[in-house]
Amino acid sequence: MNTVKPYNDTETLANIANGEKIAAELSKIDGRHWTLGENRDSQDGRLLALDLLGIAGEVVTMRADWRDKSRTNVDGGYPRSTDENGRDRDYGKEAKRYDEALPGISISASKSPKAAAADIARRFLPAYLELYKRACERKAAINAYIVSQHGLLDRLAAKCPNVGRAIKASDACKRGWNFSDPHIELGSLAIGWYGSAKVFGDGTTHIELRGIPEGVTAMILAALESFGFGEAPKTNP
Repeated sequence: MNTVKPYNDTETLANIANGEKIAAELSKIDGRHWTLGENRDSQDGRLLALDLLGIAGEVVTMRADWRDKSRTNVDGGYPRSTDENGRDRDYGKEAKRYDEALPGISISASKSPKAAAADIARRFLPAYLELYKRACERKAAINAYIVSQHGLLDRLAAKCPNVGRAIKASDACKRGWNFSDPHIELGSLAIGWYGSAKVFGDGTTHIELRGIPEGVTAMILAALESFGFGEAPKTNP
């Protein structure tokens, strides 16, 4: 392991400097293999934290408490992804209950690696691993939903050439498209109809139409009636 470079002249990082020993002790206690990873500042190489890495992607992070140099804070990392709008998703935060805090503990920086590992295994791992499992399930469910959503959109595009062209020209990130007929400009008045369609991972769609002329409306309603839409509600005798 590289020599630990402290945050400043007075901070020794204590337990964090013994990360390799803690990883080895935790592996003995927990029965899973944990290895050490270093989290360093990209600019000056300062050691920001040490990560204990599990074989299934688990990350247990140890960092010095900047408010109390005698303590080391322990928390965890969870599966993440970036959605189609560029937004970062942390599935640990998504999977936890609204009244549930993310698991985390504080341990004395003066403890031996064996004692620190025992603390982590007893006080932190049970809650962390349970939430990590839920986070993985959440990510898998979201991924399956997106695959189903994109599949429905692709099938609709394959059946309807105009829809396919609209999707390719759309900024809707493969979740739907906008459409309209050619507008006729009469001064400040635009005559024409328009709308949008969205697809969902459960195999359904949401279609919104506006400005629909009577003839097109009648065709749409006739098609819907063929599936029973518009029937009077059935009542019990």
